[in-house]
Amino acid sequence: MVKRYESGVPGVHWDEARQIWTARLGRKLLGRRKDLQEAIALRVNAQNGIFTSAEEKVDLQKRAHALDKLVRLRMRSVWRDLPSGHQWPSFEEFVASVGDRPQGKTLVPKNVAVTFGPSNFQWVEAQFNFSTKEGKNAYNRHHRANNLERYRDGELRRTFGITLADYNELLKDQDGVCAICAQPETAIRQGRVLPLAVDHNHKTGAPRGLLCTACNIGIGSLAESEERLDAAKAYLQKWKARETVVFPENVVPLKRNDQ
Repeated sequence: MVKRYESGVPGVHWDEARQIWTARLGRKLLGRRKDLQEAIALRVNAQNGIFTSAEEKVDLQKRAHALDKLVRLRMRSVWRDLPSGHQWPSFEEFVASVGDRPQGKTLVPKNVAVTFGPSNFQWVEAQFNFSTKEGKNAYNRHHRANNLERYRDGELRRTFGITLADYNELLKDQDGVCAICAQPETAIRQGRVLPLAVDHNHKTGAPRGLLCTACNIGIGSLAESEERLDAAKAYLQKWKARETVVFPENVVPLKRNDQ
């Protein structure tokens, strides 16, 4: 049996301080009525999209729009992580198709042999625990390993103001080798050969060419000074001339004071 000041309807409550019935839809105040049945009618009508005033209807529409905006923000990261070649033509159609991301779930294709799309997707338990620092770091490593070109493009844009396409064009013009030594890169990091480094003007930031690690470090260590580079060349040539002199077998070379 419903007590005197219990409505028996969710969202309709007795306001003891005001001595009146209050009707709410979620956190939205629908109105206050002295008559219980009128307050219940407010709640039931609101649930069915019927409002007592245009102002209340506009307010509820704004709340719905805010909720839709929140869903779209949450789904942006899911959209960005979709593999190329999926069948969703736009972000709007993607959200309409898959809905909001359930807590702790990740989106994957039902059948990996079929193109990812509206008829081939499912939400499954997430591989990574985003509530912990370790889980987030593990996800970031996984995401980077599977999106190397995207990260490389972002780094080139931020650091040198060029795109990955620009970099690849430079690499093609240099036949894939260093612009100084004309040799391919040999330096290895984490089991992979590094890409050629982008050499740039340290005053203007303008990119100049692609260099191997050794040449890039070399000209940087000499402060990109042509005088130092010329002096280093002369130094090497002097010692090369001395070290390549061939003496007769019965002659023992003497040390000179400047050696």
